[in-house]
This record gives sequence, structure tokens and C-alpha cells, in this order.
Amino acid sequence: NHSSQLDIPVLCVALNGLDFRFLAASKIFKIKILGPAMRLGGHTELDNTSRVASGRTYLSLKKRHFDKGQSVVSFAEGTRSLDMEIHEFQSSTFGAAILHGVPVLPIRIWGTGESFPSGSRQPRSSDVFVVIGEPVSTIGIARADADKLADQVRELVVNAVHPSLEKTKG
Repeated sequence: NHSSQLDIPVLCVALNGLDFRFLAASKIFKIKILGPAMRLGGHTELDNTSRVASGRTYLSLKKRHFDKGQSVVSFAEGTRSLDMEIHEFQSSTFGAAILHGVPVLPIRIWGTGESFPSGSRQPRSSDVFVVIGEPVSTIGIARADADKLADQVRELVVNAVHPSLEKTKG
């Protein structure tokens, strides 16, 4: 789920120790300072001008990242949620995971949208929580079932238990 510009630095902290790169829309790479920094950091620009162009990007992930042991972080909704709801996941990233035989790691973030909502100039103090689920294998899943995998992972993200509720389990 993606509801704030804070999601990216929060994930960098939460995934500390994991060798990963972000897959981000071309518009992110056009932002002064951020775009060149993303390129320098080896992150991948998703050319979503056409299905062919985005397909080339997804095909390149194996050579660019997976063959090097790197994971790829993608916000599966395709954009930030302005209403803090978790919307439908796009299947393209899941199709790429199936194609390359890599697992999908469901991640749920709480609090960043309240702390730094869209249109804000300065973050507010807020508790932020991240829950990292168990990897979901893509082995044996047909690419035609990318939508089903996207729905399965979305359900895991939606149903993740907030850490404050975890303490009350009995």
C-alpha cells in the first residue's frame, strides 16, 4: 500500500539489510535531484508509455536485479492512494514475478498517510508501523494467473494485523 511520500524512506529503514531497488514510474525519474539519485542508486524506471515499453522494463528486471540477488520493491496499486484505502493491485508486477520465478513479499504500512498526506509541505508527528508478511511463492503459477496472485497478495496486505493489536492476541 502506498499513501505517502514517506513510504519510501520508511521502507528503506524497514528493509535494512535486504539488497533491493525500487521500480518507479517514469514521472518520478523526472523530479530534480530525486531522478538522478534514483538512477545513480540503480533503481529501475518503469516506462509505462505503452504495454510494449512496460513489458521491456519487466523483462529487464532479471538481468538488472534478480541475477544479482537484488529484490525489487514496487507499489502494486500503481500510484499513491489519496484516501488511505488499499485499492486493486495491478497484475503487471505479479506477472513479472511469475515470469522470473521470484517470490512476492507482502508489506503493509500504517501511519505515513496521516503523517505526511498528499499536498502537505511538512510531516506531522505520527506513529508509523510496517508489517512484512511471509514470501508468496510464484513457482508453478501460470502467467495467465497474475491477476489471481495480485488478488491473493492484496488480501494478505489488507488482512495484515496492526502491531498494536498483535499484543492483545491471546
